[in-house]
Amino acid sequence: MKLIPKSSSISRFFFFYCAFCNTELFGSNVSNEHIIPNAIGGKKGTKKFICNDCNNRYGKTWEAELAESTKFFCNYIGIKRQRGETPPVQLKSDKEDLLLRNDGSMSIATPKFEVTNLEDDKVQIKGKVRTRDEAKKNFKKIKSKYALSISLEEMLKQINFSKEYTQEKLAITFYFKHEMAKSMIKSCLALLAENSLLNSNCEKSIRYLKGECLNAAPYFPIYETNLVTNRPSDDIFHCVAVSGSSKVKKILGYVEYFNFIRIGVELDDNYNGDEFYYNYSVNPVIGQKIDIEVDFTKFKQKKIFNEDIFPAQFSETLTDAMKIMYKKNQELEIKRIVDEIFLQSSLNTEDDLNKLLIKISQNFETFVENQLIKKP
Repeated sequence: MKLIPKSSSISRFFFFYCAFCNTELFGSNVSNEHIIPNAIGGKKGTKKFICNDCNNRYGKTWEAELAESTKFFCNYIGIKRQRGETPPVQLKSDKEDLLLRNDGSMSIATPKFEVTNLEDDKVQIKGKVRTRDEAKKNFKKIKSKYALSISLEEMLKQINFSKEYTQEKLAITFYFKHEMAKSMIKSCLALLAENSLLNSNCEKSIRYLKGECLNAAPYFPIYETNLVTNRPSDDIFHCVAVSGSSKVKKILGYVEYFNFIRIGVELDDNYNGDEFYYNYSVNPVIGQKIDIEVDFTKFKQKKIFNEDIFPAQFSETLTDAMKIMYKKNQELEIKRIVDEIFLQSSLNTEDDLNKLLIKISQNFETFVENQLIKKP
């Protein structure tokens, strides 16, 4: 298999071949493959790994599974993609459905209104809306349905908007499937390819990804040992690392997403080349590369889950990650409050400044009350 760059002694150009079909990567057939998927905030790409045809055939299915399983976390901490946006995530509570948007904010899934008849042919309208425009649109319907004589403009003037934070417990689902693991294995191979280290010794991993040896899954969860030696205590990160050693005749990979999704991969079990170590890690919230160190000397392969240990360790790891994500979501909300207030305010007079300060005080009072009630 032609999986490594081949140089010409005459032209000194390098040629790269698709890891899945051996097609030469050239021109429009080259796929700029993200090492960490774009769907979860990866930035760096490689053009040395896979052709467009194979990426469409294999990669998109695996990445779609990863994106679907992690979309809550992406939206909750406001991850920004290089291409496209994460769609809103519908969350269910005991009372109502909510939407988690890709900036970390939540809103009701659908507007709701309650109309009460009062004395003197008056009505009281209470409701929940996502935007002022949505309120205007629904007021038109209510005005027509109840034959109200008041003008739409007057109705809008009488609106008293207030912001609420849900106190309901929300149902969040996370699942891990083989297609998701395949995306993570592909990321390891892409990192090898980017550093011109992908070779025919990784054929077993490639055959697994292509569905040719499903009984020999080369990955396994790693929760009993912490391989990250400089783990951040207050940041979310993604990490893909690979290491090769002829002493143990292996090329190993380690992938960690959102601080809690962690797998080890045996990419090659017959390696005889030079020792190497490569790592690509990123803070997906700010979109910047960061330094994360993975200690492969602690790497212990397990063929199966330890049913007595794994659930507890996974739960503990997820809880720690959610505490960090909760703080990141708080930071997003504070920024959103400030941005919204300044966007809607003018500062031409001293009275404008006083109104601005009142708005800030009211909004932060509501926010702080919510934090005192709801703890992660």
